[in-house]
Amino acid sequence: MRCLLLLTLLLLPSCAAPAADLVVRNVAVIDVSSGTVVEGQTVVVDGGQIVEVGTQNEFNGRGITEIDGSGKFVMPGLIDAHVHVDHRDELNIYPAFGVTSIFVLRGLPQHLLWKSEIGAGTRFGPRLFTTGDYMDGYPPYMQPLMSFDDVESARQSVREQEAAGYDFVKIFTRLSSEQHAAIVDETHLGGRCVVGHANPNVTLPELVMNGQDNIAHGQDLIRWYFESADDPDGIERVVGALAGSNTTVTANLSWTAGLLAQGTNLDALLARPVARALHPAILQPFRRDNNRFVGDAEEWVPEVQARFEIEKALTKELRDAGVILLAGTDASTSGVFPGDAIHIELEQLVAAGLTPAQALAAATTNAADFLSRCVDPELKLGRVAVDHRADLVLLSANPLDDIGNTRQISGVVLDGQWFPSDMLQSTLDALDRDYVGLREQVIELERALFSGRTKEARRIFDEARAERPGEILFSQYTPFFVGFGFLYEQNGFNTDPERLKAALDLYRMYVETYPQFHSAHYQLALAQQANGMIDEARASLEQALEIHPWYPDARRRLAEMEN
Repeated sequence: MRCLLLLTLLLLPSCAAPAADLVVRNVAVIDVSSGTVVEGQTVVVDGGQIVEVGTQNEFNGRGITEIDGSGKFVMPGLIDAHVHVDHRDELNIYPAFGVTSIFVLRGLPQHLLWKSEIGAGTRFGPRLFTTGDYMDGYPPYMQPLMSFDDVESARQSVREQEAAGYDFVKIFTRLSSEQHAAIVDETHLGGRCVVGHANPNVTLPELVMNGQDNIAHGQDLIRWYFESADDPDGIERVVGALAGSNTTVTANLSWTAGLLAQGTNLDALLARPVARALHPAILQPFRRDNNRFVGDAEEWVPEVQARFEIEKALTKELRDAGVILLAGTDASTSGVFPGDAIHIELEQLVAAGLTPAQALAAATTNAADFLSRCVDPELKLGRVAVDHRADLVLLSANPLDDIGNTRQISGVVLDGQWFPSDMLQSTLDALDRDYVGLREQVIELERALFSGRTKEARRIFDEARAERPGEILFSQYTPFFVGFGFLYEQNGFNTDPERLKAALDLYRMYVETYPQFHSAHYQLALAQQANGMIDEARASLEQALEIHPWYPDARRRLAEMEN
């Protein structure tokens, strides 16, 4: 008998069920779809997946990590369906705000790399889905956009983006009607979706008929499809065209809120805690010295405030008509900061008349269903449910009672891994500390650039990048706009050799900072041509065409040089 008892005791550990990776006990589970809460639940996570959701009595196992969820609420991780990531450090910010997935709506090879690294677990950040580079007609809205002057080259680009591994195709505002239809058709042939702007060249019924899958700016619906900002029939006409279609709308209310914040209280905007964690070069356009919105705010703020009310009314009517809304912010643009902005978007959706559950659906279930439809039908996100990926947010208060409670984050589960709030906060603190010296260098360099002291700017640039190889010291659009004033006068290239030399200095730094931008090489070619460096200009144009083979301006300018 003693031998049998001993044998039984020895066998017990090997017979016991293995521990799950994570167990959250006695937590209230938020069902976004029904807008209800189920209390006293245990959520079990293993292998990055939710494997059990039920009462404590239904699960007697244990977890390697155990979380007491008493008095807390668990909801799906937030999905921001419209962001821009111009520096890898921005990826560190999103999880601290409960954002576990993002749609990058201007994608470059670096984003595919970061996506791969996040998927492999070698880089911290939210689940990343990305478009390719902007696709626009000719002439483009501005030079940095990838433009096309025919239909077949646009189709070829769509196929190239699919082969490269981009998840969506992003379109801009100057495509012809024929190009728009061809891009949507070619994208759908590859089983992917088209997201981006509405377009004045494409009527809204035509956009819907072509099958554009998402309108990434609710503002575009007023801009292009209202007869005027206060068109009395505008809302009814737009809702009528979209109702019953497969075209989703990202209201993007936080973008307008961020624009208004710059015109009404810029200092408060820049004092938001998240601003200190934003890379100094990304924050650059928003600072008072550089901000292009503060000077004439008294003129435009009342107009934008009035339009904002129409945007919110349109959003509510779209939701009531059954149009699927996604929550997206356009971070980091227009005073819209990563992570923080999704909570502003949720608050504005509720201010527009949505219930907290409906607002949460835009940032969870709706976005997850869009990903399932457009990226991978087997990808299950956006719900606290068995067989779904374990991207979760643990809150200390119920967001169905007050949408502001989405900020009351106790911790985040990202692909099955638990991150308590203090650990996430320490990530932001580390970014703040790391940027102390860089902030001063960025400000010093921009002052030198804006005043035309490019030799001094070059010195600062080289010193900073010697300390931090490959670092960016200005936002991607700064050289484009600043350099224009150096390069041109009223009747063409500037005749002042000092200003032409300044343009050359600036665009060389542009190419060194953003070598992946076709527009950087093109702008450098213009500066080289203006300075009489024809062979160098040819080489820069050829580099621009290597990145964007269908670039109309580069092709034409190179042909002119050959003749």
